Amino acid sequence: MDLRQVEQRKYNDEWRGEDTLSPVIVCGSVGGFQEGRHRPGMKPDINALSKAIQHILHTVVQSGGTVKYLNRLAAKLLQRGADANVVGSSGNPALYTAILNTACFPQAWERGLMDVLLHGGAGANALDGNGASALHLAATHGVHAGVIISGLLRHGADPRTRCRDGRCVLHYLAKFTGPPDVAKQLRNLGLDPNTRDEHGQTPLLHATVAGLVKMVRLLCESGIGVNTPIFDDDKTAFFCAVRLKTVDAVQVLLQYGADLHHRGHSGRTVLHYHEAAYKAMSNGSADAARINKLLIACGANVNAKRGYCRQGHGMSVLDAGGITRAQGEFALFLMANGALRFR
Repeated sequence: MDLRQVEQRKYNDEWRGEDTLSPVIVCGSVGGFQEGRHRPGMKPDINALSKAIQHILHTVVQSGGTVKYLNRLAAKLLQRGADANVVGSSGNPALYTAILNTACFPQAWERGLMDVLLHGGAGANALDGNGASALHLAATHGVHAGVIISGLLRHGADPRTRCRDGRCVLHYLAKFTGPPDVAKQLRNLGLDPNTRDEHGQTPLLHATVAGLVKMVRLLCESGIGVNTPIFDDDKTAFFCAVRLKTVDAVQVLLQYGADLHHRGHSGRTVLHYHEAAYKAMSNGSADAARINKLLIACGANVNAKRGYCRQGHGMSVLDAGGITRAQGEFALFLMANGALRFR
């Protein structure tokens, strides 16, 4: 049954007797519309319709080629008083959740679905059951994040909104490989790239771990604290880039002032972390060798001692390599660049 037929049947009781039952939509299901009946003169529960919209949107989008119909349906329901912000059993606004689940389809955006729903009163700054905003969830849509976020911003979404664990939209873009141009747009709107979540992690750390070199460069250009450590172990984004052997990220971070002498958990330097990366390798790699040369060329101390811990206190990188049986090429490289012999 299409929308025209539904509307026709809904108002057919104008010529019927008062005791005649007429069908109205009361809920949607994955298999299509389910109908109920009410006495003429009784007002249908519009909010019950709102709760069903999430299922209706999923159904229509999944059926393919019906986005135009979806727009008409949403517009009609909202026009008749459906609550765009009614909260479902999951704790999420039904329409709000449906917006994000369908807006990742480019055709849904192009046909104006987002505009229909937001103009109908869906809250651009509403939070879901996990405390995330529409912008946060839009950022998880990868390559489609840009068009969704731009639309939400036009409808008044606040880019400074932080979810319950303290993460901002930049954290999500970095973690879910969002496009750097969107991050630049948010930065230009005043979003602080140095925002830290409850664990002390910055967007730069997420971008580094994800290997998003363009995002790393953009954040560095934005004036982010390159050497900002994580709360729990004092590692920096630079330590993570070295440990993960992301050569391009290492180069960018060095270019923007990464501290080679910063000490992380248990007093380890970046070379200690690099040794740990070798330990996890069965064979050497070209990336590890390139990082070796970068670190030494930029002044890493090959004789730096560990500190602040009982186990391994005062241990140099070369000592750690001998104890952990790290790759021989790394030990030879250290000695060739001035590392002292094993203690």
